Formats: sequence, structure tokens, C-alpha cells
Amino acid sequence: DPPTGSDLTSNRAASREKDLFYIKLPVELERKWITNSGRFWNLNAGISILFSPQSDFETEYAIFLSNGQAKDFLIINQNNNNNGKPWLNYHLAGGYSWLLPKKNIIRANLKVNFSFTEFGSATYRFDIPSQPISEGQYGVTGSFIGLSLSYIFSGHNSSTR
Repeated sequence: DPPTGSDLTSNRAASREKDLFYIKLPVELERKWITNSGRFWNLNAGISILFSPQSDFETEYAIFLSNGQAKDFLIINQNNNNNGKPWLNYHLAGGYSWLLPKKNIIRANLKVNFSFTEFGSATYRFDIPSQPISEGQYGVTGSFIGLSLSYIFSGHNSSTR
């Protein structure tokens, strides 16, 4: 928060102010191990190709100085599309599934997503009056570990004719 007469704190990051759009084509294989009770363990492995048609953008935040002039105190140049090239993500998941009376399924999985490409990158520069200039760069790969809980409709028809 630069030293000004007003509070400039914001909980909105620059990346949240832009609409981010990605096209994703996943391919995944699943292996199941069925137990005697009809429940089963599963292991999934796959790969996804991703692409974003978006372009780079620049975000500036300004403060008003005591003389009434505006001065940029934060400038961010951001790229969220791997410089216009597609990139790959690798995923691995495993978990347990419970078969319900109408053949629908509840599944709990632990999923790991690996990406070795920094598809999102940016440079930033803080220039606050009477403070040293701070600048740098950062990047994101989209790698994560997550937990998913799913309800799967089997489409099973239990009526008999």
C-alpha cells in the first residue's frame, strides 16, 4: 500500500480482472479393481493438450500524488497463453468408488496434475515514491494436487419387461 492519503488495498489480483480462456483436450485411461462387495479401486493416467487464444496484457495501478498528478506504482505485463503455443499436462489419479443401490457411483479420488511448461508468466515493477524500485518476474505451470468427490449416474435401468 503506497504512502498516500487514501487506502489502495485491493483483494483483486490483476489476473482475476482478466477473462482467462483455455481449450483443453484430455485423454485418460482407467484401470479398476473390483472388490467382492461391488466397490472398486481405480487408477487413472492421462495427458491433456491445452491452448489459449488470448494475447498478452498490461495492467497499471496509479496513485495520485500531493501535486494532483497520477503516478503508476505497479505495472504488470502478463502472458497467459504460453506465447501462443499449445502445451501438455500429465495427470495421475487414484481412489475408491462405492456402488449405490440404483447402480450410481460415489467416487473419491486424489489427483495429481503435472505441467513442465510455464504457460503463465509476467514481469512486475513497483515504483512507490520514496521507496526503492522493486521489480521481478514470476510464472505458473498449473501443477497441482487435488481431491475430487464425484457422483456418477450409471444410466442403469432397473425396470424389467
